[in-house]
Amino acid sequence: MKDRVDRLLDQLHRGDQVSKVQAIEHLGASGAKKAVRPLVQALEHALHRYEERFLVPPLVKALGNLRAHEARHVLFRALRSEFHYVKSDAAEALGHIGGNPRTVRELAKALHTTREREARKHIIDGLAEADGKQSITPLAEAAVEDPDPEVREEAVQALGRTGRTEALTPLIDAYNRASDAHIRKDVVLALSHIASAGSEEFLVHALSDSDSSIRSGAASALGEMRSPHAEIPLRRALHDPAPEVRESAAKALGMVLFLSGTECVKE
Repeated sequence: MKDRVDRLLDQLHRGDQVSKVQAIEHLGASGAKKAVRPLVQALEHALHRYEERFLVPPLVKALGNLRAHEARHVLFRALRSEFHYVKSDAAEALGHIGGNPRTVRELAKALHTTREREARKHIIDGLAEADGKQSITPLAEAAVEDPDPEVREEAVQALGRTGRTEALTPLIDAYNRASDAHIRKDVVLALSHIASAGSEEFLVHALSDSDSSIRSGAASALGEMRSPHAEIPLRRALHDPAPEVRESAAKALGMVLFLSGTECVKE
């Protein structure tokens, strides 16, 4: 008697268009390892057959959901597709599967050769998820050098999501080069995800930024880090001319003092 996965595989091979897509979606959510090879084969065929092109997006997503390492080679082909939505899905799937040196190289190459903004942002997200350490270099280049400010912002946020101390230097570089307050604000938020003395020191420096929203964000980030070394600069920020900065500093100071067991003293 066939189990549910076998029935879905039969549906993949013999069903109509709607049934095939439904079978692929259910197989991707099944977690069944025996579904990986048939899905890889189906994607290989769909990438080369015009009449099966509609199957490519669900197949790519299913293989990503299954974290199928053996699907990397066909996902690399999907990443080179002329269709931006296929590139986006392939980048996301490769990120879910996790990185190896070739995955990072392929994603970095796709980032350089792709022109469509949304696809490039998805590739950046794939790089951040695929392998934090190896992905730092291409993400750093995008954060500092990309001509599109939205792509630079995405790269800055992605560097923060890696949580790696290696991202500290490129993030500070992006902050120092940015004329756009949005990017500086993203850097401040990204640094809050990187627990290190260097990120804390730079967030204290950001309390003096000319933009009050960035000073407010820096105060909040210092509170999230809950470092006792942030107490003195946060107390100084209680006297900031901008009310939103004073409010953020007060909340952050409360978080720092609560952790240390010290009673908050009103300034």
